[in-house]
Amino acid sequence: MPREFNKSRATRLLRDFENGVFTTVSRLTSSGEILATTLSASLSGNMQFVSASADLSALTGTVHFITSSHVSVEDYIFHHGDADTYIEFNDDEIAFVAGDRTFIKLQESSTDKMIINNGGLDIDLQIKGESDANLIRTDAANDRVGIGISTAQSKLHIEHTDTTTWPDGGASNETYSDFLLTLRNNTDTLDAFAGIAFDISTETDADSIGAAIVAVCKNATDTRHDTDLVFATNPDSDDGLTERMRIKDDGQVGIGTDDPDLGSAVGLHILATTGQGQGNLRVECTEATIDQYQTLINCQWPSDTSIDNENYWVKFVNGSGQVGAIHSEVTYGPFTGCHYTTVPSGSIRLGMVLKSTGETFFKRGVGNAWVITEATTTEKDKAVAGVYSGLALPAEESVIGEELAAYNAVGEGSVLVTDAGGNIETGDYICSSNNLGHGMKQDDDLLHNYTVAKANEPIDFSTVEVDPELGFKSFLLACTYHCG
Repeated sequence: MPREFNKSRATRLLRDFENGVFTTVSRLTSSGEILATTLSASLSGNMQFVSASADLSALTGTVHFITSSHVSVEDYIFHHGDADTYIEFNDDEIAFVAGDRTFIKLQESSTDKMIINNGGLDIDLQIKGESDANLIRTDAANDRVGIGISTAQSKLHIEHTDTTTWPDGGASNETYSDFLLTLRNNTDTLDAFAGIAFDISTETDADSIGAAIVAVCKNATDTRHDTDLVFATNPDSDDGLTERMRIKDDGQVGIGTDDPDLGSAVGLHILATTGQGQGNLRVECTEATIDQYQTLINCQWPSDTSIDNENYWVKFVNGSGQVGAIHSEVTYGPFTGCHYTTVPSGSIRLGMVLKSTGETFFKRGVGNAWVITEATTTEKDKAVAGVYSGLALPAEESVIGEELAAYNAVGEGSVLVTDAGGNIETGDYICSSNNLGHGMKQDDDLLHNYTVAKANEPIDFSTVEVDPELGFKSFLLACTYHCG
């Protein structure tokens, strides 16, 4: 709707032309001020405020607007002479537009919002700090957000320059300002946590978390910062987030346990509730060419040169206690040396005496020459190789792609014996017999090429019943092996 100014000596009247009638709205002083107690006319056209001394045909200048009430517009406030820069008003909504691009929109609805870059255009947000020109900087073209960086390289990129160095071992005296990100839970509650949650799925349930890293409070005293670091994964679905590894505040590491049982030592405790042939600890190197002296596991006590039989490199413990160890300058205790073989054909039992068939099925260097074996059936067989100790490797781990068995050749263990050579005393040598896979008392005290073992216990065969399946007496005798 057109507006018109009528001149007077000291003032000008601002009139509203409405339905052919001039209505005085307020007065415009010669200093360019509009004085009003009420300025509330509903305007449906365009209105321009100009100074009292300006050339009305030019419609330019500065306006000083003083009011105790309000100004109402219906749709737009434009920048004069710049038609695509304006403020647009809609019901419960204000849009700030420059160059016909909506930079900001304020919207009151069921979810109140302040929208930056409402049109989804290439409009970046830059928030400056006192000394950081890019305290927050968006990259709309690439849908990225940077903190401390003008060109973010990922969805969220945080960057600063800090030459503070981390100490090599020992305690650190760094402050929060040295870190790029701080996650802090302001509480002293025991087992309260601060963490990061991860998920890769389309489900949006609040508890559908795929993995997490959390810091857990382990001391309720407000001046203490005892904190465990926990790594968790989800093998299933909602509520399935499960702790997998924990680094304790004292440096102990637990996998499968939240309480590593290592005393006061820093170390690694792996607790598995199930196991299989692949093992609960597997160290693997896939390098195709192994260098000279290359090592897969290196156990060191570099500050001690006198490791004796009370110091252990490795312990082997079952539910009854320690069953083996490597100690005393790498003495194996107790020791039994076994070798791999193909699974013997026919009827076979643990403890049966095996002989080499003279055929090898695997050779490598001078340290491995594995032979095919079978249970002995001949007295004093010089081809004896050892005593069957059971299945050893599944086919998928075997060098020949077949299941492998093992036999004991040196060390201590047991052997199946029968009464063909008479009762056995401690210290008697054992050789093969004519009974399938069974040893018997050797008829002299010399170590021969057919000697299998030496008895570590006596047996009176009058106390042994005939085995109904074998058809002869059978006894599992403690011994040392002498085949290897």
